[in-house]
Amino acid sequence: MFPASKGKAVNLDEIAAFQRKLLELEEEAALPLRLLADDTTPEALVSLMAANGGRMGVISDEGGIFDIIAGKYSSGKANLDVFLKAYTGSPLRVDRKGREPEEVECPTLTMLLMVQPVVLETIMENTEFAGRGFLARPLYALPPSLVGRRHYRTPPIPKETAEDYTTAVYALLSIPDEEEAQMLKVSPEADAEAERFFEALEPRLPDELEDLDGWAAKYHGQIMRIAGILHCCEHFQDAAAVPVSLQTMQAAETIGAYFLEHTQAAFQIMGMAESKALKDAKYILRRFREDGRTEINKRDLIRLCQRFASAEDMEPGLSELVRRGYIRIETMKSGKPGKPPQTVYWNPEAG
Repeated sequence: MFPASKGKAVNLDEIAAFQRKLLELEEEAALPLRLLADDTTPEALVSLMAANGGRMGVISDEGGIFDIIAGKYSSGKANLDVFLKAYTGSPLRVDRKGREPEEVECPTLTMLLMVQPVVLETIMENTEFAGRGFLARPLYALPPSLVGRRHYRTPPIPKETAEDYTTAVYALLSIPDEEEAQMLKVSPEADAEAERFFEALEPRLPDELEDLDGWAAKYHGQIMRIAGILHCCEHFQDAAAVPVSLQTMQAAETIGAYFLEHTQAAFQIMGMAESKALKDAKYILRRFREDGRTEINKRDLIRLCQRFASAEDMEPGLSELVRRGYIRIETMKSGKPGKPPQTVYWNPEAG
């Protein structure tokens, strides 16, 4: 024992023990918490996520990140793994020569991009984006342009709205970061509604929503994600203790219907979706072939094609088939008053 400067005895064995513990500590870089990124490569994004608990947000008012994803800095080879795996939360492990291995057990990535329609057209040209399902994951929104209807002086965001939004964001960020993911529970009523929605959606996938391909197959899952977000924004730290309500599930379906319509429009811009007239034409063609007749009265054709409520609804599809040479339509002479009957003839050359 030796006297210390303040008159207290010091135990050298304790000092040596503490010194050994200090030497055993691993050096860690003091990195500030990051919530957002913008102009980043996929490789750098993995590093950011690894350093921030597996979570990151990419928010930008431009679409430059699509160029980077497509391989702008990697000889044109698209690097999609971090974006695909972050959608499902699949483990992400990266080993690179000359770098320390990086591992993210449950990657979580939020992307909010405001891009011009020309960017969507460019994305379409990258077959790897579509082939690997990258384009099937985002929710698309195409708000109408306000050009020509703008005002010089616009009212500010109401103070109450801004305060409520700020409070909600901080409340979400204050949810404790548990080691184990917390599971959201669904009430019996909400579960029944989710099942009803699924059963109504599934038959639409191979026909009405065929051109949305992989996106439509994930549509029900997107509804469930939206319901989970709404639930967390309502209950915050208590979200795991309170079941998702029927009202929340129905609200998610309403929001999902908005994204469905806008996604159909976005896919048309990207050249990945067909117009309604062409889709109707394919449906009529399929029903005509299944029926086996080479000619049919137009009224009978309407009965055969149950999708259409009237002859007017079917007209765009018929016009498309006439334009492409699959059918011809003849108006029959009739001495009776009213609209004369029409007969639709199948072109034998069409096969």
